[in-house]
Amino acid sequence: MNNDIEELKKHIQSLTDEKLLALLEESTKVYTEAAINIAQEEAQRRGGLESIKQRISQIQENENEEQEIQKKSHLASVYSFLVHFFSSLVPPKKRYERYPLIYVIATILRVLALFLAAVGVITIVILIFNILIGRFETGIVLLLSLLYIGIALVILLAISEILQILVDIEKNTRQSNESLSRMIK
Repeated sequence: MNNDIEELKKHIQSLTDEKLLALLEESTKVYTEAAINIAQEEAQRRGGLESIKQRISQIQENENEEQEIQKKSHLASVYSFLVHFFSSLVPPKKRYERYPLIYVIATILRVLALFLAAVGVITIVILIFNILIGRFETGIVLLLSLLYIGIALVILLAISEILQILVDIEKNTRQSNESLSRMIK
């Protein structure tokens, strides 16, 4: 009997504050009087029930703060990704200082490409749905539409990049001309 009580004491002493508090709160329903007495002694040894409740509350507050920090960190990551994505979508304005209309055209082409990409994703979802429900003829039409969207997307992005290349060629040619002019003088 003493051996059982010693094992029970060791077990209760190894409990976390949360488990000890739970044991004491539901003690009359489930546990023997000896277990309740040992748990009460252990609670007193740990500073009393109020002290245990305060520690548990502090731990929960810390966990909540950590979760909030993680949420903010995730939101910051998503925000950073979106900012980077959309800033890469719009070409750098400084590159087009001498040709503002080309800047506008290149930006419009990239926005149209983004729109087509979104339409392409929606088309893929509709295509999969139609194949799953057995509408293969609609699936073929959607597959051809997806092919058209892909080709249009590549063409729009290519034209936008060609505009950037032309502006870069003009800039390099102008800089070379200025360098040569300075060398000759």
